[in-house]
Amino acid sequence: MDQLILITLALLLLGTAVFIYRRLPRGLTRCPQCGYAQPPEAWPAQNQRRHVNGRYTITPLPTCPQCNFVYEEPQPGKPASTLRKRD
Repeated sequence: MDQLILITLALLLLGTAVFIYRRLPRGLTRCPQCGYAQPPEAWPAQNQRRHVNGRYTITPLPTCPQCNFVYEEPQPGKPASTLRKRD
């Protein structure tokens, strides 16, 4: 009888753990500077204007809403993960 109670409690605990795991949000973007995490659609974009081959291009760059760091696109001659603070 004691084993049946332990098995029942273990199954309830396992079922609760699976339920909680499935309810966790997926695909969050996390800021490496401050750790703020939100879905990618929730991050506002700052437009950056660049002069390329005689033409201007406007590129929206994701900005952390908490610490204002901007994820810049990799440019030739620069490391791929550069962050810049906007004031």
